[in-house]
Amino acid sequence: MPTRRTFISFLGTTRYEEVTYTLDGYSYSTRYVSQAILQAIARDWTERDRAFFFVTEEAKRKNWSPSPEDSTHGPGLEAVLRSSNYPFQYRTIEIPHGFSEAEIWQLFYTIYHEIPKNSALYIDITNAFRTIPILFTVLIPYARATKGVTVEGIYYGAFEVLGPPREIPKKYPKVEDRKVPILQLAVFAKLQEISYSVRTFLDTGKADHLVKSLEQGVKHATDEERRVLIDIKELFRGAKILHDNIATCRGKVLLHNSAGKSLHQRIQSLLHTNVDKTTFLASIKPLFSKVQDKIKSLPAAHDSLSALWYAIDYAIRYRMTQQGLTLLREGFAVALLADLYSDCAYSQLAPEKVQELKSILHRIDKSHATKTKSRVQGWDKTLLETIAIIFSYILPQNKEDAPHEWRVPSEEHCTLLLYLLQHHPFVLEMRHKELKRQLDRLYKLRNDINHAGFTDNATRDADKFHNSLVELWRTFQPILQRHFP
Repeated sequence: MPTRRTFISFLGTTRYEEVTYTLDGYSYSTRYVSQAILQAIARDWTERDRAFFFVTEEAKRKNWSPSPEDSTHGPGLEAVLRSSNYPFQYRTIEIPHGFSEAEIWQLFYTIYHEIPKNSALYIDITNAFRTIPILFTVLIPYARATKGVTVEGIYYGAFEVLGPPREIPKKYPKVEDRKVPILQLAVFAKLQEISYSVRTFLDTGKADHLVKSLEQGVKHATDEERRVLIDIKELFRGAKILHDNIATCRGKVLLHNSAGKSLHQRIQSLLHTNVDKTTFLASIKPLFSKVQDKIKSLPAAHDSLSALWYAIDYAIRYRMTQQGLTLLREGFAVALLADLYSDCAYSQLAPEKVQELKSILHRIDKSHATKTKSRVQGWDKTLLETIAIIFSYILPQNKEDAPHEWRVPSEEHCTLLLYLLQHHPFVLEMRHKELKRQLDRLYKLRNDINHAGFTDNATRDADKFHNSLVELWRTFQPILQRHFP
């Protein structure tokens, strides 16, 4: 079923002169701008659609259905509308002047109450009282959020282009010479929606609303605007993908970091794009610098452990505590394994130790010699699980001297663990008593949160998880980044 269209207009008490209004190439001579707008936009409207005219008692008496003494300058708007034979219903709703705070709230309630749910709004603010356009800056986003409406048009008849009303008949004797443009201001509602989405993005990292707003903008944009808007939309679609990957702890995807490379490329392109200052696009260009600040520490290269550290920072910043604990917990083993599949680990070892390590790894994974850390998908699963034992069991439980309790797949895996515990610089540093205690704390917190608090001695204070994650990251971040930049 098509969306119901709703026209909203305001009628004042002024004696309106007959002029020729123009809108989107359409001209119509009338005293009432609302009639001109309807003639231009409502040619395909049906009985499902509606038009509401908000009037004070005085405006209704003077310009809607004027008394004989008030009708000397022509018929009222009601008679004009009736002669047009519109298929849709229209009616007046009486409103206060809005001269006090109480009346303004009454205005807000009355207008909001009349707006149908899920309707497409066309709003004429030409003859609205001074407070009403300001009121609409609040009412529109409120109605979007609570009634699911869209704003298709905001119109203003720029009557003042003709000069003082009393001089118009003398200055422009012929009505057809009294050209008054009707300005379409819906772009400001679009910018308002984008501004709300931007605030959501900056506060939460979520770009869903922003992508949706930009998609709507693309539909109604000019060809030139559309090209830039698509680029902007793709930038934030990339930001959404990055956020979603962190929210779902997609470690391998984060480590590969295709999102990082794409985001940096797009942001640089947009920052150097010349935007027409006569369009709304210029007003959102400052947003690109905000995005650039957000991804400053995100590496632009593929296959970077720094992307994993960025993800933990990101999780902390946006209070994605469960994700942050999980990524940190898994990050130790992943970083160490990535190191073993690169040349980084070998630079700090004596030549004979390097050969010994390579020999152990080759016996576990025959193809190790041909792999690099960029081939994440090719990592031996049991090898990753074995290395994880160092940080989840051996160090937290002080089991360095109890290899018979390690539960590893083979003797070669046990040999590798012994080697790492005795020779790898990162593992040697992590054997410090305080760091082992913090590893145990991380294990328990992650276990608690992942089991939904149904474990023994579960934490009842939700903030404790976030605060603990911040403390743990403050401890481990410099060590991880020093060994695995």
